[in-house]
Amino acid sequence: MRPCVLIGLCLLAGCHFNSGGGNGVDSGSPGSDGAPGSDGAPPDAPRDAAAIDAPPAQACIGKDDGTRLCDGKFAAHCQGQVVIYDRPCPIASLCLAGVCQAPPASSLCQAPSQCIGGQLCTPFITLGQPDLRCATADSAAGTGATLGLCSSGSQCRTGICTADGHCFGTCGDASDCPERNSECRNIVITIDGTTTVARGCGASL
Repeated sequence: MRPCVLIGLCLLAGCHFNSGGGNGVDSGSPGSDGAPGSDGAPPDAPRDAAAIDAPPAQACIGKDDGTRLCDGKFAAHCQGQVVIYDRPCPIASLCLAGVCQAPPASSLCQAPSQCIGGQLCTPFITLGQPDLRCATADSAAGTGATLGLCSSGSQCRTGICTADGHCFGTCGDASDCPERNSECRNIVITIDGTTTVARGCGASL
């Protein structure tokens, strides 16, 4: 068969000739029309948004336990070279160095009754000290109310789970505590890696 006939048939079949010389045929590289390459992926395919926002899987590899870090709105830390999520920062609170910051212009509080519009009296750490502020829980926050059972802060509305496994809630006096056999007293809590004492509801001693 004549060479010109072969070339004509190949063109009809959609072959691409190697412009670098030789008689090889290149059918895998993407063309100018955006056809898939040899790996089946469209050229310039956008990366998955979750993969862009998430920290690398090895974020804690080689890091000491307790190292603080942020994953978007989540305050987290390293434990056994694994990322452990502590809590989603409340709305308008930024996560910096693994610590939720008190929202700008937020009001000081001692009890939920001092906050309005569905806000909670939420613990933050400022200059190493507990800082109670009215803040709106993020939609990713847990549903646990004051004294609800928990194993991590991410299960609680305030983002804090006490050492005895109850969701922390602030109080000014016993009337702020939801259960009959509870009282308002000093509670040892850990806020984004800092262990401190704050006034909160606890089971009666």
